[in-house]
Amino acid sequence: SIVEDLVYPICMRNSTGVAEFTLSSMDAEVLGPDQDVADYTVSYYLTPEDAEAGVNPLPDSYTNITNPQEIYIRVVNNATGCVNPVGSLTLIVEEAAVGNPVDFNDPALTQCDTDGTNDGQIVFDLTQFTDDILAGNPDEVTIHYYDNMDDLNADLAAGLGVHDNAIANPAAYINTIPEGQSVYALLVNMDTTTGCPDIIEIPLTVHLLPEPVIEDGLVCVDFQTDTVLNDHTFDTGLDEATHSFVWTHNGTPLNQDSASITVTQPGTYTVTATNLITGCVSETQTAVVVQSGAPIVTATVSNAFTDNQIITVTATGTTVGGVNANWVYALDFGPFQDSNVFENVSPGLHTITVMDLNGCGETTIEVMAINYPKYFTPNGDGYN
Repeated sequence: SIVEDLVYPICMRNSTGVAEFTLSSMDAEVLGPDQDVADYTVSYYLTPEDAEAGVNPLPDSYTNITNPQEIYIRVVNNATGCVNPVGSLTLIVEEAAVGNPVDFNDPALTQCDTDGTNDGQIVFDLTQFTDDILAGNPDEVTIHYYDNMDDLNADLAAGLGVHDNAIANPAAYINTIPEGQSVYALLVNMDTTTGCPDIIEIPLTVHLLPEPVIEDGLVCVDFQTDTVLNDHTFDTGLDEATHSFVWTHNGTPLNQDSASITVTQPGTYTVTATNLITGCVSETQTAVVVQSGAPIVTATVSNAFTDNQIITVTATGTTVGGVNANWVYALDFGPFQDSNVFENVSPGLHTITVMDLNGCGETTIEVMAINYPKYFTPNGDGYN
């Protein structure tokens, strides 16, 4: 048997309606999936009468004389010599949809991940490529975008005008594969029987931003001498070979372009890193360096010679960038307290410790709370 309603289309750009057809390429389709081409002889004819008689077969490479053109098919069973009823095949030359390839160096194909997530996914406006891809095509050619070939091929197989699997909003497409993927533009000529489709690949790339990391720091000084006791190092963790850096201190640019810097001055520091390969610039990172120190400590005793002596502690020293005068106080190595006043202090020698809560240590001094006996004895034995 012969499959009915067969069409052999050829799609051409700027079609004249004439093309060369390779007729034997249709043999398998003529016989259908259940018959082996090797078991039959298939030939093609200009008229049904020639096909019936088996005379004047057309050459395998045949150029159509009308568009569309119907030709006729004769099928002979090689084993039995039986001839199937004559069938027909329509040859048609249609205007192809031909997309213009995108320039893979087009900067619009590549973005830095600047949406705040740095996850390798970002919004692309695919419609910005539409005019260039369609240029030169007739108005009947439509374009739809797909993020994988499986969906595209499924719509092609479903028939002309089916685009159920196309990207719903190509003007705000977020790539589904982090850091890049190809999407596909499907062009279809709606004024044809087959659509004469063309497929254009669009490679999208998303570059991650550099992620420098800097931590807050502490610089301790000796308040007695104003000597700096330690420094602080900011280390971004990035490679200097592939990144450049801009550092600031309290808003003023520093003459530094390294991945790490060491500082001794308090204040607010920032760093911004640029990937030298992609050109992507990091978000600005901020850290604060606090300058503090162990305080200078003095103390006074009031209510001397009573049972309720009071020690008042004075701690001095200027903290920069952190909490100023951030001290806590302890008497005789007991628990620290926020108050600088100790009441009901017993007579005798006492130890006062003042600690810097910023982390720059503590200062300890000794204070004498004095008293005298309530009576005197002539021989000093303590008895009347």
